[in-house]
Amino acid sequence: MGKFVQVRFDEKPFALSMIGWGFLRRYKSNKRGFMRLTGASFIPRYEIAVYDGAPSLSYFAEVVFYYPDKASALQKFDELKAAIAGGGIFGQQFRKVISGAGPHKQHVWLVNPALGSA
Repeated sequence: MGKFVQVRFDEKPFALSMIGWGFLRRYKSNKRGFMRLTGASFIPRYEIAVYDGAPSLSYFAEVVFYYPDKASALQKFDELKAAIAGGGIFGQQFRKVISGAGPHKQHVWLVNPALGSA
């Protein structure tokens, strides 16, 4: 199951892409290897990537969110969409989504280090 949406904040486009991790990807990630490399406390079943710009212009995500189940991923997809529309990826709403979930519900990979600074 995949999901994609474009969101605008101050006329600037952002893209959200959600994909499910299939059996093969979960198997290849190897629980110990993925958890050791990323610090996650679970093997993801869903991933949401946030891109700064239109999909045709952005090749690398600014931030990637990992979720253990479909319900958590769908809920956060909607929260991310609203947070970006309300303040972009550097806004307080987006930062709350980044830090808002417990380690067993969400793992965040900040590709853009500027998103980690307050």
